[in-house]
Amino acid sequence: MRICIVGGGNIGTLLAGEAAAAGHDVTMYTSKPECWSNTIVVKDIQGAVIAKGNICSVTNDLSIALRNQDYICVTLPSIAQKSFAEKAEAYVAPGTRFVMIPGYGGTEFLMKAVLDQGAILIGFERVQAISRLIHYGQSVCMRGRKNEIQLASYPQCTEDEIKTIANDMEVLFHLPVKIMPNYLNITFTPSNPVLHTSRLYSMFKDYQEGVYYPSHLPFYDGWTDFSSEVLFRLDDEVQLLCSTLNHLDLDGVKSLRLHYESPTISAMTYKLTHIDSFHGIMSPMKETDKGWIPDFNNRYFSCDFNYGLEILYQFAKICHLKVPAMDTVMQWYRKVTHSNKTIVDIEEYGIHSIDDIYVKYLSK
Repeated sequence: MRICIVGGGNIGTLLAGEAAAAGHDVTMYTSKPECWSNTIVVKDIQGAVIAKGNICSVTNDLSIALRNQDYICVTLPSIAQKSFAEKAEAYVAPGTRFVMIPGYGGTEFLMKAVLDQGAILIGFERVQAISRLIHYGQSVCMRGRKNEIQLASYPQCTEDEIKTIANDMEVLFHLPVKIMPNYLNITFTPSNPVLHTSRLYSMFKDYQEGVYYPSHLPFYDGWTDFSSEVLFRLDDEVQLLCSTLNHLDLDGVKSLRLHYESPTISAMTYKLTHIDSFHGIMSPMKETDKGWIPDFNNRYFSCDFNYGLEILYQFAKICHLKVPAMDTVMQWYRKVTHSNKTIVDIEEYGIHSIDDIYVKYLSK
């Protein structure tokens, strides 16, 4: 297959190396082509090489990158997707397939410019693997792979078309694929928008300017029962939202209790502190001459609140639900970041009522 990968971070680099090693025709679109090698090395957590591939081209020219591609795999954070879509719309034909890895975080709103040109979004429920860059543009560590890919299309594809896409994704990612009944199953995925935000709130709920931490805090290795308690509260509210929208099949939005096979607070805490691929991941903090403070510019803050929990919160309000945990966590975030600005306002995209949600996400 001919694929273009947009974004040269952890996931983009992993996909580039593995896809090229498997013989696919890979083009990398990046703002820093001069920093890239044509050979990408993928290593496992022990440092052994598990894949090495030669990509066909690296470019910062969209007219070249998007030309004649079977799939355009977008690994950009939500914060960069709207700008990318507005640049890409000039090179998009009806039916162009954008694979959003992952597909939550407001992609069906942020990618409006290409959707208006007839493009199709293929949203993944989660990334296909946990990875971390070793050397930018050269090598990456694959820390743990998912068991399957769950995806949906927006707007809804025909049954034959989505099956063809699913088969292609199985070939590209070497993982079984499960097709979700509608894109809202992807939008409501309680992954980083619940997982990261619950941990950040529990860590920094008492933070204010002038407070400094003596060390860089671990993210998962330091997970606490209070972090799990907040996670459960947010997770329950996502499930309440799903049950309220009972004209949509949202069975694919699995509770984190089920996803991590941890039905109690203590079990969740144990689970998240004992996942091998999570070990060593540090919290979004930066060092100052007086100590460590939260880094509110880090994507764990800027994306997972503004494009993650905030969007879930808006859907809950549209449905007139009481969501005290979302209220508490979002109010804290706005206070600590001194910002009341809504980055993605779903009402601006025509969602004002439950009926509007059904119109947008029911099969067409």
